[in-house]
Amino acid sequence: MKILNILNSKWPLGILILFVIAAISSCNEQNDLKNSKAGSSESDVAGSSSAVFVVSAISGSTTEAGGTATFTVNLKSQPSANVSIAISSSDTTEGTVSPSSIMFSSSNWSTAQTVTVTGADDTAVDGNQGYTIILGVASSSDSNYSGLDPADVSVSNTDNDAAGITINSPGDNTTESGGSFTFTAKLNSQPSSDVTIAISSSDSSEGAIDSSSLTFTSSNWGTEQTVLISGVDDNSVDGNQSYTVIIGAASSSDSNYYGTDPDDISVTNIDDDTAGFTVTTISGVTTEYGTTATFTVKLSSQPTANVTIAVSSSDTGEGTVSPSTLTFTSSNWSTAQTVTATGVNDGSADGNQNYNIVLGAATSSDSNFSSINPADVAVTNTDDDSAGITVSNISGNTSETGDNATFTVLLNSQPSANVTIGVSSSDTGEGTVSPSSLTFTSSNWSTAQTVTVTGADDNISDRNQSYTVVIAASSSSDSNYNGINPDDFTINNIDDEY
Repeated sequence: MKILNILNSKWPLGILILFVIAAISSCNEQNDLKNSKAGSSESDVAGSSSAVFVVSAISGSTTEAGGTATFTVNLKSQPSANVSIAISSSDTTEGTVSPSSIMFSSSNWSTAQTVTVTGADDTAVDGNQGYTIILGVASSSDSNYSGLDPADVSVSNTDNDAAGITINSPGDNTTESGGSFTFTAKLNSQPSSDVTIAISSSDSSEGAIDSSSLTFTSSNWGTEQTVLISGVDDNSVDGNQSYTVIIGAASSSDSNYYGTDPDDISVTNIDDDTAGFTVTTISGVTTEYGTTATFTVKLSSQPTANVTIAVSSSDTGEGTVSPSTLTFTSSNWSTAQTVTATGVNDGSADGNQNYNIVLGAATSSDSNFSSINPADVAVTNTDDDSAGITVSNISGNTSETGDNATFTVLLNSQPSANVTIGVSSSDTGEGTVSPSSLTFTSSNWSTAQTVTVTGADDNISDRNQSYTVVIAASSSSDSNYNGINPDDFTINNIDDEY
């Protein structure tokens, strides 16, 4: 533009030619100075038109994963002395450079020397970051190169960080017996401010959480934090129950993390409850003289409706039971209720007898309990009866004047068949007995039967005479009573002639 203006002026031709030469020379010098910072091969000229640094374009970007980029530097002309330049990074948190300096001699001046730039990982989600590889002012005793400042090289470091939350959960089941598992959480990159995550259970009656929130800072962001999930026992036969560990959306003034919402964790709480009855061992035996024995009953889990069972004795001739029913509710299901069995005296020498306390099938609108039949309870009723014949003392002696004496006989226990006992006198000349036999049945066995002994008059002055009332061995198809032989009586018949 300046040259055109000069040509259009009205100056003489000779003077115009001088102006044009001067203008062209000035433009060339300005271009040389400008290109010394331009960043591409031979246009990097400073000072003398032959003293030039040739800097290639960089091969690409660096990355935070350690990716490198390179460029080369050489001289355009042979120096008369060594030429050194320092090389550095404007931001070593984004990239480092190697080597830190290069030197050209009169021998290697035209050989391109490679500069390697390596990306640095800063752990922050800061996006791709630009920085500069600074080529320092040349140092040389060659005045053409001394003080020349090659163009710096611009680089971009590609970010490899992304905001995110890593949840590691190796387990997904808890149990009502207290079984638990843990999961861990950490951030994927360094936040610029605190990040808080709320933790909760969708059903605290099935699963409990030991931490209600986790907070990550710029210092601990990469350290796993642990949360414990424990199963809760609900006492109900409700089967395995699903619930959710809710991991809330992150709260933070770091926009990269604000609102980040990790996946929740689905959990199953394994039920440890079963519908059933807990029946304790009976305390002992019952006896025919009224001793009692007890046991208790309760439910093994909480019902959703009343549960009733009938209680009875398999043989009321050996034992009775109280109460006759048990009712369990959702409130008293775990409280043991006592059942009392009482021995019954049957009067017969039948030995110890076994019987059962019968626990009936449950009735309930809770389908888990309806029709469950608890185990019956076996009991022994101890017999207090023994086979025997009780003979009372005789009332006295007989006399020849007709005085009589009596005694009674009864059985000690109820026989299973008739028992007959013969009664006789060893000397009917001194005394007679009546009746001559006694019969005891299962009905009259405990009723005393009387035997009368009457003195006989022999009209002889023989003084008092002794004789025996003979009680014979019993006869019965009841083996307990057959062959029992009571003691005989010896009495005197008082003489009335002496």
